[in-house]
Amino acid sequence: MINIQNLVQEDPMKRKKILKRVGNQKIKRNLSNLEKERNTNL
Repeated sequence: MINIQNLVQEDPMKRKKILKRVGNQKIKRNLSNLEKERNTNL
């Protein structure tokens, strides 16, 4: 888990990259969950 307090001290570009990566991970997880749901509903 990434510490948000540490992010605040990081430089903004790095922070953006990390937040973007975290966001992408969440999106991927949501997509895989949707896939599973769709497969179980078939």
